[in-house]
Amino acid sequence: MSLYYTQNGGRRTLKYVDAPVARNAWHTLRVEFSRKKIRALLNGKACIEMEDDRIAGAGAVGVWTKADSVTLFDDFSYGTLTGR
Repeated sequence: MSLYYTQNGGRRTLKYVDAPVARNAWHTLRVEFSRKKIRALLNGKACIEMEDDRIAGAGAVGVWTKADSVTLFDDFSYGTLTGR
């Protein structure tokens, strides 16, 4: 699993962790941002937890896959968490 940000049109890696996923199965990916804190969860398990000030406010979100992967996305959403 890799977490990226874009700058001047280029993709930059924030962090990479080895997080193998089973083939032919649905998985849940969730990324939470709170000020400088970033937390990425795969199937409910935290894989990336870090702080970085390059993502400092509202912006765009997206998903990206390698050209040789077979990937489907369903029920993509983003928003603000309340009560935290």
